[in-house]
Amino acid sequence: MSERPVGQRFSQVYLERQDLLPDSARMRRRLAALYVELDHLTALESLMISELGVARYPNLRWGDYWAGYLEKIELRDLLDSVTLCYSTIQDYDGRPDQRARQEFVNSVPRIFGEEGVRYSVDDRAGVHFALDVEFERSRISTVAVLGGARYKGVRTLFYDAYTALDGAPPDGKAAIRSSFLPSRAFSG
Repeated sequence: MSERPVGQRFSQVYLERQDLLPDSARMRRRLAALYVELDHLTALESLMISELGVARYPNLRWGDYWAGYLEKIELRDLLDSVTLCYSTIQDYDGRPDQRARQEFVNSVPRIFGEEGVRYSVDDRAGVHFALDVEFERSRISTVAVLGGARYKGVRTLFYDAYTALDGAPPDGKAAIRSSFLPSRAFSG
């Protein structure tokens, strides 16, 4: 008989995910809590507006602001915010706070791992795909090749297939339909 894990959360021991997710509401809320804990929010918000072009959400109360803010922004902006947040971590003299930055860099991958998302973080808080970088590169180059107006129907089917596979759970049937039933790509 194997030993039971002692002192570990149920969800981390027994609720394993087969597929990594592209996004997670829990991940967004946990990142918001981490950002609030760091207390560099004014600088982070300014960077997100100036560097990413993310809009401010004035109707959110300050206590709920970051959770609501991170739930509303696009995934790309959320992932970019991790790197921007790292850059705002400074001591009271305005110098980079290396200890706090290291704690942040240790916390983010733990959140990503526990929430089962498909990202990893490097030692300067750059976010990367955790698995199969070559697949993502191939997908991006395929989309680039299908960029012309001539390929609009095929591009739509490609996006439909990828979206179906990217769901939680993945919808293989819809992906196959998009891949092998191209007649609708040319209708209309």
